[in-house]
Amino acid sequence: MTKKFFGCVSLFAMILLAGMVSAKMLSHSDPDGFKFDYPDDWSESYDDSVGVPNITYSSADGYAAFGVYVYPKNDKKMTALELLEGTLENLGGENMLSEDRIIPPTAQIKAAGADDAAMGAIEMNQSGFDMLTGITILVKGKKYYMYVQSVVVDYQDTYAPFLGKMAKSFRITGK
Repeated sequence: MTKKFFGCVSLFAMILLAGMVSAKMLSHSDPDGFKFDYPDDWSESYDDSVGVPNITYSSADGYAAFGVYVYPKNDKKMTALELLEGTLENLGGENMLSEDRIIPPTAQIKAAGADDAAMGAIEMNQSGFDMLTGITILVKGKKYYMYVQSVVVDYQDTYAPFLGKMAKSFRITGK
């Protein structure tokens, strides 16, 4: 069922579910050049061990999270797709999205403030939970922004609207 979920519905399709979200949304504007909206009852955390600017918002029960990481783009020729493929390889996951859904439409890339983008979805086990994880890489100038949407499989119907709204609101504000 999980593969069917991602096979039929792209991560951007989850954005369409965002209209069903009724919780109050607040805005996070980050000095590292991005902003997005998040539910007012989700908690904020940072992970200093990652070595790059990052922030994560998690649901109160811990079954869903939306995290953003900002990396320097050391190889100017590297595309968002190549960065995504490297990330998936490091995670040991295979992209569950069909090839025609990996690169978002140009209008959506530009609306997010990016020059290039690629998306992936993997299923993984984290701390004993089967997770669906969506990874979006957005390239702008000398940086790339990766946002990660994670949800426990059994709670995807509950949290997909929130994660979709967060993804839809994500914007690169830096140069």
